[in-house]
Amino acid sequence: MKVLLLRHGATAGNERRKYIGRTDEPLSGQGIAQARAVAERGIRLETVFSAERGTLAEAICPAEHGTRAEAAFLGERGTRAGAAWPVPACVYVTPLIRTRQTAAILFPGAEQIAVDDLREMDFGDFENRSAEEMAEDAAYREWVEGECEGPCPGGESKADFLRRVQEAFARVIAARMEAASSREPAVFVVHGGTIMAVLEKYARPAMEFYEGHVQNCQGIVCTVLPGTDGLPFVLGDIVRTQPPFRAPEA
Repeated sequence: MKVLLLRHGATAGNERRKYIGRTDEPLSGQGIAQARAVAERGIRLETVFSAERGTLAEAICPAEHGTRAEAAFLGERGTRAGAAWPVPACVYVTPLIRTRQTAAILFPGAEQIAVDDLREMDFGDFENRSAEEMAEDAAYREWVEGECEGPCPGGESKADFLRRVQEAFARVIAARMEAASSREPAVFVVHGGTIMAVLEKYARPAMEFYEGHVQNCQGIVCTVLPGTDGLPFVLGDIVRTQPPFRAPEA
């Protein structure tokens, strides 16, 4: 089964480099423009995971490689917006409006299935604040000095966040593998942290948490493969999608 993990479009908080987790803010004008640009251009593949190098290759795929990769992913399905993307019957989102708005622009008509535990990390007292705004906040400095591993005051720890997301993703994949829908690509429009959490556990070759970072309206295409290392499944054939065109300045 193929999987698309796509990050939502930008919000005002994203643009101001604020911690936006449980904060339920809509797409900004730029975020809407990003989603529309991807919808118009179509979802295209950009960089390829290199098993030999063990890292995400940063070079853009040669055109002929990209074409082959897209064809291999899409099989015999029809094209969409010039990018050969199968229109999904359903899209997995979170209850937060930024994912639902993005999915509606990219996949109009698809049923949206909200999975609460795929939501972004809860940053607690750090929500909707930037690092600059918290430069003198002792609790924030302590959290950062601990490599952001400990619990955010009033929020989650990284370990709790990872566990929540990884278990929720596994439940969705298991349900699809048991159903007739296992032959159809599974499409997720979620959060940047969510994508990193999924890849941190299931990507093969293994990836560090921050290696899975993607821009707004960019994502990862991968394949569900038989499990290794005690896991029920792993994700291989990892390819980034192209980021959206930069929205013009207002």
